[in-house]
Amino acid sequence: MTPARPRLCVLALLVGLAQVPAGPAEGAQLHPLKITQAVDALQFMVVYVARANGYFGDEGYQPEVTITAGGGPEVQALIAGEVDFSATGAPINFFSAERGKPVVAVHSLLSRSILNVVLRRDVARARGITPETPMEAKLGALKGLTVGVTRPGSLSHMVGTYLVRRAGLRPQEDTKLLAVGGGDALMASLASGKIDAFVFSSPIPEMSVKRGDAIMLINNAAGEYAPLREYAQNYLCVRPEFVRQNPETIRKVVRALTRANRWVHEAPPAEVSAALRRFFPAIAPEVLETTVGVVRNAVRPDGIITERSIQVAQDVAVESGLLKARIPPEQLVNNSFH
Repeated sequence: MTPARPRLCVLALLVGLAQVPAGPAEGAQLHPLKITQAVDALQFMVVYVARANGYFGDEGYQPEVTITAGGGPEVQALIAGEVDFSATGAPINFFSAERGKPVVAVHSLLSRSILNVVLRRDVARARGITPETPMEAKLGALKGLTVGVTRPGSLSHMVGTYLVRRAGLRPQEDTKLLAVGGGDALMASLASGKIDAFVFSSPIPEMSVKRGDAIMLINNAAGEYAPLREYAQNYLCVRPEFVRQNPETIRKVVRALTRANRWVHEAPPAEVSAALRRFFPAIAPEVLETTVGVVRNAVRPDGIITERSIQVAQDVAVESGLLKARIPPEQLVNNSFH
């Protein structure tokens, strides 16, 4: 009877291995995978993790990631057929559909807004604003300020406009929204006094706070502003024809990213931040680890894009005045590759 036990163990091992996606054979050629990414920030933590942990390679692909400055160029390259995938903000998908050039979202990268707002420290002091100030007063403090965003039509511009309107203020009249560029440009503009506040994804706002230039005005990554707690901020998009022509490629890429989604939740924040450090060398390790611990709450482990998150994102886009009418979620999203 004893010989049966080794055979059962081997059988169990083989069954277990069958459930793990097979990686490329040693020395196998990896296929290039062209991806555009809107900005260099932790809102794309899942993409960075999939790269750092070799999940794309396990599916047979070598990612070639091009980072734009947000606001649409990443999707324009996708529509033009210059790249295979685009990691972008959900509203960019809405605007593309509205203009008759739809793209399809196939994987959730973030299901909560992590676009935080920081306020220059001297301005906060003059207005009596602290991180503990009630939300209504925080929103009201935006009056008369110049608020930095990346570019017109970007996520930061849309959320900034939305928050200004929520405060009962008029964008560009009561509060000026100024296109400054990416994270480094926003931090520099705040430190020099060119802008009074800015809207951007973690960990850039946290870095400004750490440097002593700002206070955290609205911490959306921590769910401080309730309407943005379930919100389709970022996902992975493809062209409709790519869905028809390359379903297996999409399935493999989604599988790699879903592994990243799950690992972000399962691994300790210190381990996740260690994997991300090569992408964010300028961020103090303790800031990166703390931010990872907050941002991972915005990542769905299964990578599914919920209808509710799409509805909220469209509500924000319409209320900000950047989207004319809501688009049915089924025209925007395809969850079938999970």
